[in-house]
Amino acid sequence: MGWLRQILSRDKASPSTSDPHNEFPDATFSPSAVSAMNVALDVAYEFWHEYLSSQHLLLAFWRVIGCDAHRALVHYAVTENEVRDAIEQAEGMGLDLQTRPHLNRLKEHRQVIALAVEEAQRRQSSDVTTGHLLWAMLASSCDGRWRLEEVDVPTDDLFLRLARNTSQETPDA
Repeated sequence: MGWLRQILSRDKASPSTSDPHNEFPDATFSPSAVSAMNVALDVAYEFWHEYLSSQHLLLAFWRVIGCDAHRALVHYAVTENEVRDAIEQAEGMGLDLQTRPHLNRLKEHRQVIALAVEEAQRRQSSDVTTGHLLWAMLASSCDGRWRLEEVDVPTDDLFLRLARNTSQETPDA
């Protein structure tokens, strides 16, 4: 997860373009997006998961109160506990020694971040925000999207709402 550590430790004002292993050299992430990714790591540890996936990031959005993704999810009256229960039911708690599924989930998480970076750049946003991250999660077929559908969030409606809002958003605080 070296690519994620780079994002989390990067100085917002000066993205690292000199590191050949940096997958997102020109991207800057809002403070809330960095916070959500840090919280997602904590969530993975809370579940005793040895991997990081979009569903961990989804749960992290509830803990970064006031960010774009949190506001969008609150609109649908879904609670953190409902999403936590859906993750626990789908994935369970504890360590699983089968590494192949974990590597696929880490790849999925990286793809969500890459899609969020592309969308922020396409919209000429100065930062990748939690709104972009949630939009990217909904745009892909990933675990985070499925957990939302399991708790009856109308994901297509949420996707369109985010598409409208991220075109006018300012970096979340």
